Amino acid sequence: MGFGAFVRDSVLALLILSASGLVGYFRRRWAYRPLHKYGLTLGAMLVGAGAYMFLRSNSGTLAALVLLFLTMLGFAAGDGCVAIGLTGGIATGKSTVSKRLREKGAVIIDADVVARQVVEPGQPAHRAIVAAFGKDVLNGDRTLDRAKLGSLVFNDPAKRATLNACTHKHILLAMFFELLYLRVVKRAKLVVFDAPLLFETRILEYFCTPIVVVACSEANQLTRLMARDKLPKDQATKRIQAQMPLAEKAVKANIVLDNDGSPEALIKLVDATYETLKRVY
Repeated sequence: MGFGAFVRDSVLALLILSASGLVGYFRRRWAYRPLHKYGLTLGAMLVGAGAYMFLRSNSGTLAALVLLFLTMLGFAAGDGCVAIGLTGGIATGKSTVSKRLREKGAVIIDADVVARQVVEPGQPAHRAIVAAFGKDVLNGDRTLDRAKLGSLVFNDPAKRATLNACTHKHILLAMFFELLYLRVVKRAKLVVFDAPLLFETRILEYFCTPIVVVACSEANQLTRLMARDKLPKDQATKRIQAQMPLAEKAVKANIVLDNDGSPEALIKLVDATYETLKRVY
């Protein structure tokens, strides 16, 4: 094989790998759009078959088989980039839903857990926080003093934005690496991004299908938050208002779980939703 042919085949392989990754991604993202989903699949199969025949006739069977392998790899990676999204408001019952989905067999990637892991001593996010806020936010063992850091950023939007800049990219990368490992390597079917700020990140929602929002009335949300965290009404109201309104999240959701009823009613809704998710994945 000449150098020109090598370059041609390498470029073609890279294009096929990238294109098949996009096909896998959009095919999963369009799970609720069957015409888009199956039309894309058919088109990709025709193009892939054409590329396979071209390489087989010009570069031999081995090159064509390598191309086929790269196509399958790209498709699996693209498909593996999409998780089920789970979000809601504070005190709406998201944790109950997450726990039940785990009990039913789903694998949960909890953004709050990941957020704690990426700020452990020695991690890049930990170093960024210390550089931005100083060593005063550390405990004696160099772990973060969360209470002190929280008091610094809670009522200061600029400092809160600085903290988010220190942590968000590391949280997102860790979640995506875990998702790819679970979906592509471990072949897990139902992987859930449990993320309170799923929409607020402006990124995660594009890698989630379907998106499940746990919602309830404002009155129930306020009552539950006051009881759970033993907060006065004004503080509980401030915490709720600091988040994206539930109504906005519900509009962007594929599935809304209404948690204005009993805990038993919510569990029944989750069980029914789990069966729906199994059909989609």
